[in-house]
Amino acid sequence: MNTPPVSSGTGREAALRVRSLLLSLDEPVMKQRTYVYIDGFNRYYGAFKGTPYKWLNLQMMCELLLPKNEVVRIKYFTARVNGRTGDPNQAERQQIYLRALRTIPNLEIIYGHFLTHTVSMRVANPGPNEPKYVSVLKTEEKGSDVNIAAHLINDGYQKRYWSLAKTILATRNGLFHHRLHGFHGFFV
Repeated sequence: MNTPPVSSGTGREAALRVRSLLLSLDEPVMKQRTYVYIDGFNRYYGAFKGTPYKWLNLQMMCELLLPKNEVVRIKYFTARVNGRTGDPNQAERQQIYLRALRTIPNLEIIYGHFLTHTVSMRVANPGPNEPKYVSVLKTEEKGSDVNIAAHLINDGYQKRYWSLAKTILATRNGLFHHRLHGFHGFFV
């Protein structure tokens, strides 16, 4: 013999929650306003170098990764490269990409720079009559880390993301990993 179902308080509460959710689907959803700071140099060398995936639409990436957010501003930090002996077209390819990025209305490019200097480095496996150290040209990107930190602080101080719900830093640079814990709450 089948017993008819008995209504319960839990079932009624669940039904009211579902009804409330369905009714709220018609209401406009308030997206979280967001500033995104992208370390372009580390993005390229950490994820894209040596792959065919170098042309990335940063606005589209933000929209796909942050569907509940309104990306108010994207700040892209990089340095202009010079043509090198092994890759003389490198600077031209970068300029084409940066020109494409400039078509994104809410994107700003902030430049650091490269420094090249001679350093002495140990040879991995020197022969018996070979020098243990050699002089090499070392090129390092400089300024992006400082620029990112300065823009985060300045934008907070200027209250540019005062009412924003999120500030996102996209980098593979370990320098920022622990140092920015609780940063957003500093200005709010």
